[in-house]
Amino acid sequence: VTDKKTNLMWKKCAEGLSLNDCSSGIALTNNWQEALNTADLINTNGGFAGYTDWRLPNNKELQSLVAYNCEGNSVSNISTINSTIFPNTPTSSFWTSSIYSSNNAWTQSFVDGGNIIRERHVSFFVRLVRTNK
Repeated sequence: VTDKKTNLMWKKCAEGLSLNDCSSGIALTNNWQEALNTADLINTNGGFAGYTDWRLPNNKELQSLVAYNCEGNSVSNISTINSTIFPNTPTSSFWTSSIYSSNNAWTQSFVDGGNIIRERHVSFFVRLVRTNK
């Protein structure tokens, strides 16, 4: 998925999911270091969609996917991400590459659209990005 406004290309599915509607598989959760390593692993094993420069997005980049007009709550399973463009996105937090402190990094919640500081050893979802050149 290419965002022409930010010039970023996103993997349509959260890591672990596949098919055009992201309905196959199980969305994987990783701690922060594992999330960073996920991009390296994909890139060194041939990449994805013909590209080998995938990475974990920074805080600002991942926040650009928040669609507040989709806002809901986890009880109703409605999220703050456009589910037409990013189908079957887990309604939870995703890691960013942005560090907060020596033990913490930023996550992006797609439940309420908020940025949350989390301990790096905790597991959250991963969505990768690349700069579209």
